[in-house]
Amino acid sequence: MKERFLGLDLYRVLAILMITILHVNYQHCGLINNPTLSTGVCATGLFIEYLCFAGVNCFAMLSGYFMGGMGVKYDWNWAKRIALFWFKMVLFGVVLYLSIVLLIPQARDYSFDYLSTFLPFKGFYWYINAYFGLMIFMPLVNKSLQACSDRALLVVSGILFILFSIFPLLGIESKTLGVLGGYSLSWLLICYIYGYVVKRLANNVLNIKKVNLILIIILILSVLVPFTIDFCGLRWMQFYNSPFCVLEAVCLMLLLIQVKMAHSWLIKLIAFISANSLGVYLFQNYPYIWDNYVFRINPVVYPPFKMVCYFIFVVVVLEFLGVLLNLIVEKIYKHSAKICTYWGKIKF
Repeated sequence: MKERFLGLDLYRVLAILMITILHVNYQHCGLINNPTLSTGVCATGLFIEYLCFAGVNCFAMLSGYFMGGMGVKYDWNWAKRIALFWFKMVLFGVVLYLSIVLLIPQARDYSFDYLSTFLPFKGFYWYINAYFGLMIFMPLVNKSLQACSDRALLVVSGILFILFSIFPLLGIESKTLGVLGGYSLSWLLICYIYGYVVKRLANNVLNIKKVNLILIIILILSVLVPFTIDFCGLRWMQFYNSPFCVLEAVCLMLLLIQVKMAHSWLIKLIAFISANSLGVYLFQNYPYIWDNYVFRINPVVYPPFKMVCYFIFVVVVLEFLGVLLNLIVEKIYKHSAKICTYWGKIKF
């Protein structure tokens, strides 16, 4: 089981890396449809987009894999989990705000939206906002998933895939079934279900003859097909609920849960980054960081080799600072919990 958790840690690390690369590729370096760059560079940027676009789906599926089907009830523990998660998000907002205004003098002239600063589930954090909604429905969804047989889960997954991925691709999506291209609670909930289905059926799927070869082929096609369609100017294919995006996330999960590795420093590094991945997402999406460092109105243009080095440098810096942020917040969060426990024992 530990070996499988290693694979899922690697899956989470890959997911946050994909999201970071997406932001650097499009928002920061502007490697798509940039008239100052060659066709080859723009094509590379477009390919990177389709390669990494499944990162958000991967995160949501992980939640379904770990928490799907658990016996969560609408009780005090459920309410406490939501409250603690909200409290941690507030801590992220406070730490980011104080760090920025103390370390970056010019930031003091920035017009902060204090509501989104101290309540990070507002504004840029659409994923966090949707995740709060997911936690509200989690006990009900888990109970339903537990009651389903493997066959029923396959049927439900197939129906969801057709309604929310195939139909929108064919242009026959109903507005009442819309998931806003994946930016919604509905889509997070669907990915949550997919993650649980993978967990339930993984052993049966992985027993199929030459399954890894099949998964790798599907994975490659799930990137190349939409990229080719978009590159040829036939249709824009970039949305989270795209069937290609879903297949990529599922295939990656099924491949990585098989990863086995001897005990080494690499396992510890993967587990460390995985445990701090939330901070990477929250750091780069914080409004001030996004507006001034991630997003660039006039992207830099360097020769190819220098551009590659710059690209890697920005990705590494965003990952490093995000991990550092998460470590600080977790430290404060743990001390806060100890203080609350201590005061709770005092009798007045």
